[in-house]
Amino acid sequence: MIKELIIVTGATATGKTDLGVALSQQLASDVISCDSQLVYTGLDIGTAKPTLEEMQGIPHFGMDLVAPDITFSAAMYENAVLPLIVERLERQQPVIMVGGTGFYLRQLFEARPLVDVPPNPSFRAEMTAWANNASTQAGDFPLHERLKTLDALRASQLYPEDDRRVLRALEIIEATGEPVPQEKRPSVVETALGYEPKTVWLGLTHGDKVHRYQRIEARIDAMLDAGWLDEVQHLADAYGETAHALQVAHGYPELLAVLKGTLTLEEAKTQITINVRQYARRQKVWFNRHSYMQWLDIGGQNGSLLPLEDKLAWALERIAL
Repeated sequence: MIKELIIVTGATATGKTDLGVALSQQLASDVISCDSQLVYTGLDIGTAKPTLEEMQGIPHFGMDLVAPDITFSAAMYENAVLPLIVERLERQQPVIMVGGTGFYLRQLFEARPLVDVPPNPSFRAEMTAWANNASTQAGDFPLHERLKTLDALRASQLYPEDDRRVLRALEIIEATGEPVPQEKRPSVVETALGYEPKTVWLGLTHGDKVHRYQRIEARIDAMLDAGWLDEVQHLADAYGETAHALQVAHGYPELLAVLKGTLTLEEAKTQITINVRQYARRQKVWFNRHSYMQWLDIGGQNGSLLPLEDKLAWALERIAL
């Protein structure tokens, strides 16, 4: 039976965009992006935002939603794309979602704890201020670490970067004095549709670490050759160096430091490469938690990559199961 909802996800630099376009061409559909960096206008080169040539005439949604100086949340993403999902499924058109932002996918498709605790803005502000001032090593997530000490089970269910859900869990614990209840209510997609759609999760991975790292490094070099540093300068001039997207999107803070003279370009490239490697590893770990994921290793022999037609055949087979 053909699946209604097709999610193409996995780690960075694995060819999700190409497979999403190929599937859309085969299934007469379009693509809904699920990438927390593609939502920003102007962040094109450094986010590997699909070009018109790469989109091959397939409409793409969920991109270029806000300016770089806007703080974009998972809830805002839900508001932007949930109507698109419902509209397509109601007219019996397959929904193809492409991207590796796990907490956006959780926002839409994960069942939620069933609790009746009202929001507490002052507590959230207090926790946010504490987290901002916490002395932690790079890569740590203070709010998530705090939740681990209070409710390890709920912490294990949340993406460390998903501050909104982590704060909500802490808020519930503060109000009740108990761990977050495990009873669930349906996901927002299931609630909006009135039923649970038939879904297939397709994950692309690259098991060979050496070749995976080479692929990431080559991608960063190509972005710099395409004018990434100039893009950062333009965005800083237009929106200010403190624009939210320039502080959180991969590579942009490091290139800002190059423009300010506090990092050399080589130092920035090294740091960006390390950060992207770590992010790709966290993506794989997060998605590996889910038994419904179906994985395809895109690596071939001697560093070659699996041809797109082979990836497409694999995906279509699983969509039809």
